Amino acid sequence: MSTHTLVPSHRQVFALAIPVILANLATPLLGMVDTAVMGRFPGAAHIAAIGLGATVFSLLYWGFSFLRLTTVGLTAQASGANQYSQLYAHLLRPLLVALGIGVAMWLLQAPMGWLLFGLLGGGEEVQNLAKAYYQVRIWSAPFTLANFALSAWFLGQGKAARVLILQLVMNFTNIVLTTWWVLGLGWGIEGAALGTLVAEVVICLLGLWWAWQGWLHHAWDEVKQQLKNKAQWAKLWQANGNIMIRTLLLVGANALLINRSAALGTETLAVNQMLMQLVLFASYFLDGFANVGEVYSGRAVGRKNATALQQVALRTGIYAFVAAGFISLVLWVTGSWWVQFFTVNELLQQQTLVYLPWAVWLPLLAVLAFHLDGLYLGATATTAMRNGMLISFAAYLVAMVICIPLWQNHGLWLAYWGFMLWRGLTLLWQWPTLIQGLVNTNNRKDMG
Repeated sequence: MSTHTLVPSHRQVFALAIPVILANLATPLLGMVDTAVMGRFPGAAHIAAIGLGATVFSLLYWGFSFLRLTTVGLTAQASGANQYSQLYAHLLRPLLVALGIGVAMWLLQAPMGWLLFGLLGGGEEVQNLAKAYYQVRIWSAPFTLANFALSAWFLGQGKAARVLILQLVMNFTNIVLTTWWVLGLGWGIEGAALGTLVAEVVICLLGLWWAWQGWLHHAWDEVKQQLKNKAQWAKLWQANGNIMIRTLLLVGANALLINRSAALGTETLAVNQMLMQLVLFASYFLDGFANVGEVYSGRAVGRKNATALQQVALRTGIYAFVAAGFISLVLWVTGSWWVQFFTVNELLQQQTLVYLPWAVWLPLLAVLAFHLDGLYLGATATTAMRNGMLISFAAYLVAMVICIPLWQNHGLWLAYWGFMLWRGLTLLWQWPTLIQGLVNTNNRKDMG
């Protein structure tokens, strides 16, 4: 019998959520630091280029973020069932995939860059700067993808403190090196990319070392059998296929925002790049409670307990909505400070403040999507997530066609708000089906 708690107490929610939130908030600091350092240059081009370059890597890396998203749920289920060999197999599979995809990105970096920069657009100066950033940072590919799997594997076991340490080490390394190489040595945007690359390598090595410490050598034969299990690989790829579609559409929605921003002008692109840093900051904050739901929903599903899953949803959901109100309040109070932090250009500051409310109040609209995402991921109910995202993305495209010609950048943000709302509503609509499926599985188990 597993000794894991299926429904977290209030204390357990915060014991896991706080380090996860801190770890998550460390992640967008990478983009914030790069944006702020580039914002020391007087024009809008450097900030716009960071936004363009970051979007390219979002499309490349987050298209494969199933290495993180499915690993948490599968690890939590194996951990909840006390299955050691499956636990390590759930790490080694995505690490092997990460290595293969990362090397493929190295080999295909030229055509990938040509395609993605062609799709995203932007002025010549912005494109040239963003391409210089891309040509350095692309070498982080296998390390970045491996870090997805490592962080997810630790989180799935409830080891949030390790995830926090990894993110803190990464951000400290990135901040020190980027500031030194860009502002100190004058290496420009290449220095920012190199700082991120080195930081990714450092935490990958640290994460692998920690995983090795828990390895039991005598268990290799069992783990090897798990790795040869075609059914487990099929389960991984089935979940990953759905998650890849879902994540590519999510990243594609952000990429479309950047693309349409570029079409509205370099200044608008720079403005929206700064606002998106606040959106990402809020997103990673909300992901803290979503990750708690992910871990505990995985345990509940591992034990085939539908009642526990519903209790997890309610308990973590209350905190998620409170957190959304809190982060919106924080952004409302500190928004103008962030704008001044991002850029010294007074015209850009004024333009950004006009559109700031769209970023400030977005968490209140998006929290339902984040909360349910975590529960569905823990349950590895990826088909429902894919279907919900397809509907939401289609609605987003329609809204962009209608709203942008009418209200320009305000219309773009209105369409993005609608996209986030649809994500939550489509998952909520499918929730009873998920619960009933788990009840039916448990009934068949009892009858057997």
